[in-house]
Amino acid sequence: MKHIYLLSNVTLALLFLNDRLVIDNDRLHNADLDKSGTIVLRAGMHAISVKYFLGGASHQLRVSWKGSGFDKTEIPASVLFHVKKGRGFTDEHQL
Repeated sequence: MKHIYLLSNVTLALLFLNDRLVIDNDRLHNADLDKSGTIVLRAGMHAISVKYFLGGASHQLRVSWKGSGFDKTEIPASVLFHVKKGRGFTDEHQL
């Protein structure tokens, strides 16, 4: 299934799905501008990771998605969960 993922932020951010770079937002810009990337995923669990740098006066970061059957919406916490590795939790989530 094809989904479009979007980052809204004023800082530098990278979005990875299954360790594949989907969005490379390498510039400071207005938070009203979305940076997007598209990936085709099969049904099931997928590792999602966002690496970011918070800078400037406004500290905000929104990760959204859209696809067939639904409009752009922030990815809800209800579809994310932590994966326990070793002695603690990682910063990675499963989607």
